[in-house]
Amino acid sequence: MKKRWLLCLVVFVILNAMFISGCSAKHIHDEEARIVGQDVILYKEASIINDEQANTVLSQEPTTLQLQQNLGEISFKQLGVLIYTVVRTPKHLYLVWFDEAGKYSFNREIVFSDIESKTKIESIKKGDDLDSVMQADKCGEYDFLFASWSGFPQISYHFFEDGSAYEIHYKDSVVSEVYVFTI
Repeated sequence: MKKRWLLCLVVFVILNAMFISGCSAKHIHDEEARIVGQDVILYKEASIINDEQANTVLSQEPTTLQLQQNLGEISFKQLGVLIYTVVRTPKHLYLVWFDEAGKYSFNREIVFSDIESKTKIESIKKGDDLDSVMQADKCGEYDFLFASWSGFPQISYHFFEDGSAYEIHYKDSVVSEVYVFTI
């Protein structure tokens, strides 16, 4: 009886270990996506697809693998724990974000600010106020100003045609962090 119980316990532990290892999240670095460096400008190398195809694909909230299956070879970049790429149409450019396992997080349409604003945005630093940033770049994305939820993250985005992007964080309408990356 003891041998049978011990054998059942061993089989249970082995099966559990196999199940757990088989269900772990596949990380993006496995073979799923081609991660490129920050020096690569994604939107300049992205293929242009039609608006209908982009809307269809993005509405399905695809994983990185599904996006590649639908659109062909795509490059991705990593920023912290998130991975992103661009989807380009004749009229729109979308920044598409994924978690580190390649699962869809969100997308946003990119609106480029004029290049003259870039010099002004480059001079923004911690401690500057929101009004200074808005004067520097009137075309920036200030979505948090229109949010009804008071806990909405206070972050503005500034995208430029040279591929540079600025993410500016605020606390009580004062710049707390400035992050620079490329799209």
